[in-house]
Amino acid sequence: MFQMPKLATREMPRLVHLAQAAPEFSVRDHAGKTQTLSNMMGMNGVVLGFLGEIWNPINIQRIIWLQKHAHSIHRNGYKLALVTRDQPQVLYGYYVSSLTPPPFPLLADESGDVHAQFEMAGRSGMVVLDRSKIARHKWEVPADRIWPRLSDITGILETM
Repeated sequence: MFQMPKLATREMPRLVHLAQAAPEFSVRDHAGKTQTLSNMMGMNGVVLGFLGEIWNPINIQRIIWLQKHAHSIHRNGYKLALVTRDQPQVLYGYYVSSLTPPPFPLLADESGDVHAQFEMAGRSGMVVLDRSKIARHKWEVPADRIWPRLSDITGILETM
């Protein structure tokens, strides 16, 4: 008699939609240290950037852009973190090879669960969470763009 093979399953992460609270998550950073959503929060919240592989040329441009403009995000009371699909050692390699290391954590979402929670699997973009971890704004960035315009990002942060 034929029996169907048992498949391993895992619980899918809860999706975060606009105006909903993000669940706590933890990932390792470029130094191998565990970072949680709670410890990434700034006075007013956090801006999470999402990328695939860090060594992709367009993603390198995106990181350099974030390095250049991180102070504008921080000045508005938000911390910045970059979530990638790489392993911590790959992020460490990028970090130590940078002429100017990024002033924000590079986070290794190896399983893709954080990307999936924010519906960013296979996409690049940004999500703004307020100090209560409520998703307030989201940008999906097409492959031919670096990020949203800085004025759009700071405009959203200043009005929250």
